[in-house]
Amino acid sequence: MWWFLVYDTPQDHPRISEEEKKYIISSMKKEHHVKFPVPWVKIVSSLPVWAHVCMDIAVMWLSFMLGTELPTYLKNILHYNTTSVSAYE
Repeated sequence: MWWFLVYDTPQDHPRISEEEKKYIISSMKKEHHVKFPVPWVKIVSSLPVWAHVCMDIAVMWLSFMLGTELPTYLKNILHYNTTSVSAYE
């Protein structure tokens, strides 16, 4: 229903009167969008950004290590049979 009832601008809408179109257009604010440059140097040299990057790397490394080495640890060190584990034994 959205595609049939909603239009981008009042000028495109076929079911509103000319008077209503003029009222809507006159009441709309003329906004000037100022595009600020991205402060890449400040972002890259920011301590919180680097803390987040380090934390991200640590979490990924830990997840990889647990996912790949935990079954080996369980089998070889704890002598846990990982092939026939079931909740319904």
